[in-house]
Parts: sequence; C-alpha cells; structure tokens
Amino acid sequence: MSLPVAVSHRLGHPWILLLLVLGMVFWGWWLAALALPWGPILGLGLILVYLLGVGMGGVIPASVFCSMGVAALVALDYFPEFWPMNLHYKYWALTIMVLWSAALGYICLVGKQGSDLRQRPSRDRQWGRGITLGMMLLAMQGGRWIYQTGWPLG
Repeated sequence: MSLPVAVSHRLGHPWILLLLVLGMVFWGWWLAALALPWGPILGLGLILVYLLGVGMGGVIPASVFCSMGVAALVALDYFPEFWPMNLHYKYWALTIMVLWSAALGYICLVGKQGSDLRQRPSRDRQWGRGITLGMMLLAMQGGRWIYQTGWPLG
C-alpha cells in the first residue's frame, strides 16, 4: 500500500490534514502572540479532542467556547505585544472578527475530520484520532516557535 493510500485509509482526506496542520501553525502563532495563560490553551486542546471524537455534532459547543474566548479577549483588552497602542481600536476589533471567523471555519474543519474518522473501523479510528491530534499539537508548537523566533515581525 502506497503512503498516500495509507494516509487516506487511516486519517481521511490529505487536503483536510494539510489544512488542519497549517491552521494549527496559524493558531499557535496567535496564541503565542497573545501570551495567553495555560487555561485557555488547555481548553483548546480539550475542544480538539472532543471535536475529533464527536465530529460535526460538536461544532455548536466548540463554537460557544470560541465565542466565549472572543468575548474574554474583548472584555480583558488582550493585545499582542507587537500591536501599536496608538492605533485606533477599530483595527483590533476587525482583527478579532477575522480571527473569530477563521476559528469557526477551523472548528467546522476539525468536526468534519472527526466525522470522517467516525466512519472508519475502530482500530483505524483510534489511530487516526491520535495521529491527527498529535500532528495538530506539534503544528501548534511550531506556530509558537515561529512567533518566538520573531518571524515575520522581527
């Protein structure tokens, strides 16, 4: 069995996996930029596990978690350290709205991956969830590393 066929057999569509990994690099970068405490990051990890297990049925609870996170960002005035403080607040509001929209799209993508994995045999499903989650968490760490090295700001 060739590698692309094996990946497709165990993990689902390769383009979804690519988007999941690239998306987690993006979110790892933003989480590092916002310097969030470990609580919300742990909550994100639990939501990912939940979405991979439940599939599209978990999109609504994950969206509520995301919306609460956006509300907390606004209420607590979280800004990344690179954000110029003399810039009008409407630009930060627009940035948060774009991030919120991207997060909702990412939630749907993880839910789709979870639904695809639910249709696999039990052994492939468990391996697929573990490998997918591991790849996403490594990609998130990669995004944090990219931010810490100063790219593209530095």
